[in-house]
Amino acid sequence: MALMPGCDERAAHSLRERIETLVELNNQFYPGQRLSMAIGIASCVAGGQVEETLPAADQAMFISKERFYAENQLDWRRL
Repeated sequence: MALMPGCDERAAHSLRERIETLVELNNQFYPGQRLSMAIGIASCVAGGQVEETLPAADQAMFISKERFYAENQLDWRRL
């Protein structure tokens, strides 16, 4: 989890892209077992909205994870 006070959703997407780039770079130099991550993003304007926003980010992460398994034709129960 990364809380980014003072940042908008665009900054969160930029951070996700940087992380994904570093993961791909890692996988190029260490080709054994590929590293992968599921990242979910959600944003809120007021601090009081954080409790509602965290489950939204969690749900977005699970959607990302499901997409990864579907695109790579993997069954998470067999890994």
